[in-house]
Amino acid sequence: MTAPDTPTGHLVPLADRIRHATGIDPDQPSPTGRHGDGAVDDVLAAYRLLARAEQAVTFHRDALGHLASGRYTVDNACLSRLRRTVQALQESAADRDRCRENLLQILQPLEAAADRHRQATDDPVPAADLPALLSIAHSGAMLRENLISHRVHLVTSSGRRIAWPAYQRLENAGLVTRDTSHPLHAGQPVALTPAGRLALTERLADPAHSPAPAVRRPGAFPRPAPRRG
Repeated sequence: MTAPDTPTGHLVPLADRIRHATGIDPDQPSPTGRHGDGAVDDVLAAYRLLARAEQAVTFHRDALGHLASGRYTVDNACLSRLRRTVQALQESAADRDRCRENLLQILQPLEAAADRHRQATDDPVPAADLPALLSIAHSGAMLRENLISHRVHLVTSSGRRIAWPAYQRLENAGLVTRDTSHPLHAGQPVALTPAGRLALTERLADPAHSPAPAVRRPGAFPRPAPRRG
């Protein structure tokens, strides 16, 4: 277990709260640095600022301990360095407290929304929609309208095509969101909402709701090789 007086130790409870509210591990940054949701990105940015502030507190605290260790003669120069270090420690601690308060203000609405979502449904991701949600989570997706047929379809970055009714179920359940600042014919980026990521994480973590292994029916491809006489 991480010692509580280390920077990581102080951050562990908040990291757990972020995972509980968003389904995202704040200590594992996204390759792009963004998650497609402004509130989640704000929480992760605030968490990173708090982590840096905690490191500053540790740095100045260790410097103060080094100066007070008895290795140095207590003279005017030593006392001056002690005063400067104490002042820097006070300022870094105040900055750390501001960063923590800012993070909590952004995080608490997400926690409340996650709790409401848990209370609203026992199984937020139907088995039929789980593959679609997984595809969106893994590679992102784009919702487009065909200019000729006017049919709307969703295509993930990996090439998986998701039917419009399946997308509507996910959107109506609050599990996905799209960027409507783009016209539909040009493509609207689709991403999981915090509730969607949380629901997906919890569903996959629950053995009772995990996808069932595929069962090959008798005679299905590949067939056993025929015996040679």
